Amino acid sequence: MLFMDFARVCERLEGTAGRLDMIAIIAAELPGLTDEELPVFVRFIMGRIFADWSSRKLGIGPNLLYEATGAVAGIPKEKVVAKINSTGDVGQAVEELLAVKSQVTFFHEELDLVHVYNALIAIAEMEGKKSQREKLLAVRRLLGNAHPLEGRYLARIMLEELRIGVGEGSVREAVAKAFGVDSALVEH
Repeated sequence: MLFMDFARVCERLEGTAGRLDMIAIIAAELPGLTDEELPVFVRFIMGRIFADWSSRKLGIGPNLLYEATGAVAGIPKEKVVAKINSTGDVGQAVEELLAVKSQVTFFHEELDLVHVYNALIAIAEMEGKKSQREKLLAVRRLLGNAHPLEGRYLARIMLEELRIGVGEGSVREAVAKAFGVDSALVEH
């Protein structure tokens, strides 16, 4: 699954008020995912990168994300913060800034769901003296390849604040519906 397709699903979910409608949207996507994409999709759609039982942390704070966004958009971090303050939403601010970015990349790589997940895992594993710099460069690469809509949800996932209203119960019901099994079995 391309990350753009994931972003479009998130956008649809964000504009959907009813829980049953949300479950139907998610359930429609699940059967088309590969075995590798399915767990990533499920965690991402709930705004998580790692499983609940994992103690791993991404290690990207708002300041690092703002700095990376500023670098990609070609503006100072202070203007990124001002944009976030005016919109009230990191994702929306990143989307708007990526839509008018002045930096042009020579090589654009389409992001897919598993590639984004693997990049985030690599970021989480970065340690040592220069790890913050390496994380900043990795986030810049991701945002540099992201279309504005992808940037909205990528930024929110990195901060683990997806804000589309999908919880564990809705995902459980969607998995049950998509694969024709009892939701108690999915919970187990």
